[in-house]
Amino acid sequence: ALPFPAPKPTSNKPALKKAPRKTKPYVRPITRSKQAYRYYEIVDKFESGIELKGSEVKSARLGTVSISEAYVKVQGRSAFLVNSRFSEYANSFGGGHDPTRQRRLLLHKSEARAIQQSVDRKGMTCVPLKMYFNADGRVKLEIGVGRGK
Repeated sequence: ALPFPAPKPTSNKPALKKAPRKTKPYVRPITRSKQAYRYYEIVDKFESGIELKGSEVKSARLGTVSISEAYVKVQGRSAFLVNSRFSEYANSFGGGHDPTRQRRLLLHKSEARAIQQSVDRKGMTCVPLKMYFNADGRVKLEIGVGRGK
């Protein structure tokens, strides 16, 4: 018998890590449409991604984007942001982008269908409310369906 206790065998299992702290996701605003809330009674809101070129994302990071006169048009299964303005990025290579082109919105098929039905049946319109970078650094657009005041 040993005069002291025998050492306990060590396991090969890695130590458990603490769960990360739950924090509020960081949202960095780019622009918002103040006139949308003034001229429309917003009934429903949707969040969508937006398909952009590299120079358009750079322009958005600088904050040179305007959605005050823009609206959303649904064609078939796709939705498009029409009449928005992404200013030219000065350091872009290869000509940059067209500042006023239509940009495709990344919505689920069911969301695009719901927007189309509410615009067709109830005489509503679909307008962009705000544009922002989400916690992952992706550009998101909040769109609202509403009727004129």
